Amino acid sequence: MRLLFENRPLHAVAHRDYHTYKKHNEWKAGSKIQQEDWNRGNKVDYRQYHIRRPPAGHEWRMIDGNYVLAKDDGMIVSVRHLPHDQ
Repeated sequence: MRLLFENRPLHAVAHRDYHTYKKHNEWKAGSKIQQEDWNRGNKVDYRQYHIRRPPAGHEWRMIDGNYVLAKDDGMIVSVRHLPHDQ
């Protein structure tokens, strides 16, 4: 089977590392996370990372090396930081 784009040059896709720790003082329980920040995070399987199961209507995301638990409306419930040596 021939590849559809085999004669075209490959373009590098910009890859951003959202797992490298970056401190966000604005992310704390009771505040709202910006939609842009939330959207660029990766959904986290709480079992794999040994964090508590999110309540209904909540979700964990990994954003800038932070586990962020927020409600559907963007209200932050919890923020946990990865150890800096990871």
